[in-house]
Amino acid sequence: MPDWKRVRITFPTVKLGQYIEPVKRTVAETNSDDYSTVYGVTNTEGITITGKISSKDVSNYIAIDQGCFAYNPYRINVGSIGFIHRGIKGCVSPAYVVFKTRPEFNPELLFLYLKSDFGNHLINWYGNRGGVRNALRYEDLCKIDVPKLDLKKQYFLLDEITRTKALAATLSSEMDAQFLQLRQLRQKILQEAIEGKLTAEWRQKNPSLIKGENHASKLLEKIKAEKMRLVEGGKIKKEKPLPPVTDSEKLFELPDGWVWCRLQDICGEFYTGPFGSMLHKSDYIEKGIPIVNPMNIVDGRIYPD
Repeated sequence: MPDWKRVRITFPTVKLGQYIEPVKRTVAETNSDDYSTVYGVTNTEGITITGKISSKDVSNYIAIDQGCFAYNPYRINVGSIGFIHRGIKGCVSPAYVVFKTRPEFNPELLFLYLKSDFGNHLINWYGNRGGVRNALRYEDLCKIDVPKLDLKKQYFLLDEITRTKALAATLSSEMDAQFLQLRQLRQKILQEAIEGKLTAEWRQKNPSLIKGENHASKLLEKIKAEKMRLVEGGKIKKEKPLPPVTDSEKLFELPDGWVWCRLQDICGEFYTGPFGSMLHKSDYIEKGIPIVNPMNIVDGRIYPD
């Protein structure tokens, strides 16, 4: 749990109580049906319709509209505070704290401040009075330290924050697009590799290395013979033969010297491991080449045991 006592303020401040005033007008006092919708506050959506009505009679609920802040004293410590920019009229439970800013402080800047990590530190500091559960009452809210800025500097700072957030969003979107292109490029390179396109020039220059005993069909025959020797020697179990690869299963035409085969044709003995995965059971290393099983491969990368 964070140590709220370590929060340090390195800029001129004043107490928030200088710039705010409580909102206590009830729905009954509005003499209007416009405030009958009940709202709640979450740390992700702010002021929102929750669908939970504590009472059918909302006449004593607090009326909220443009410019209002609202929070549950027992939930603001996790960022559950909302601000109505515009367009909402309704009410919240009397258990909520509702307030507005005075003309000397920009409400949108205050909302960003209270939602920031630094603001949340101060909320927890002034809301923690040694009890089991933190609760930020209105009197505690008034004690929170806010920057000492005139309105002109407040608006300048708000513009800079807005501009920086927009730039960050643009850069994030561009990075996502670049990562997508990188994944697509990697996939394309892999596809061209398995189709033999990356080694086409090498094969033209070295035809003897892909013919005769070096042809894939000959290599498969050698692997089959070696596996039979291991079966006869009791090293591995005899496998149930699989059907040959059909034309409908061949996704593309292979270059000279390559052939389609089943994975079983080129691997040693398999067994079903945890979670139904197929693992290579061989426990030896042939000529210094390590054996890799599917459990070592995560998100396209190979990890050791």
